[in-house]
Amino acid sequence: MSARLPWHNTVFRRLASQRAENRLPAAILLDCPEGWGVDELLIAAVCQILEVTEQQSLTEFAHPDLFWAQVDGAALKVEQSRELISFATKTRQIAPRKVAAVPHAHLLNTNAANAMLKILEEPPPATHIVLATSYRSRLLPTIRSRCQVYSVQRDVTSALHWLQDQNQMVTPTEFAISGYAPLRFVAGERFDIAGWVEQLGSERNRAACVKAVLEGDVLAILGDWLRWILWQQRQRPQRRQLAFAKELAETRYNIEHSNAANTRLLVERLTTYWQRIA
Repeated sequence: MSARLPWHNTVFRRLASQRAENRLPAAILLDCPEGWGVDELLIAAVCQILEVTEQQSLTEFAHPDLFWAQVDGAALKVEQSRELISFATKTRQIAPRKVAAVPHAHLLNTNAANAMLKILEEPPPATHIVLATSYRSRLLPTIRSRCQVYSVQRDVTSALHWLQDQNQMVTPTEFAISGYAPLRFVAGERFDIAGWVEQLGSERNRAACVKAVLEGDVLAILGDWLRWILWQQRQRPQRRQLAFAKELAETRYNIEHSNAANTRLLVERLTTYWQRIA
């Protein structure tokens, strides 16, 4: 799949215009909804700033004037900020400008974010710090205030047409339950959440249901489950299920943000809770 996605074009046009006028900001925040290609957006933006051919993979892209911050567990830690600062102070080698890329910027812990503040505010010449996230609100306000934001807007109609062009037939209901995340369908990440919930209705199936979640993308599946519940509430509101939805959302957040979270135990707890109330 091409790194260029049609809903990213507004961001790329803005970057191209600023680059041509030699007014690219030093600190850039790419804000892209989950499932709309935040990684693809970041790598294409980095390539545009470095003026190199676009790459397909974040992990395979090596360049002497590029630094990639690496997530450690469930966080970007202060060591990564220090490495970024060290990179930023070095002389560029072959590109017209240096780029330090921070994927999953919402995972910056407080120490890492605070360490990065000065370099965001006063980076060396021809150096650009590019942060990317699907959760801008989780960034410290001091980080957000130092960056120029480039936001990708959800365009559901355009995305459904694009999915059709990719030979992906998706109903509006399926799209809503997926969290309006077009790339999940192209990547073959569909999870039959309605069928899974139906199977979970039987106690003898619970172990298999837990296994299916643990073997897949746990956060995405829990997100689908949450949206499926909320979708059902539109037809038949139930207070107990709404209370469960809150518990589900809190559990998902805990799994994403804590290195100490026991994912299996938390998923088993959710399935047991659901069987009591469904």
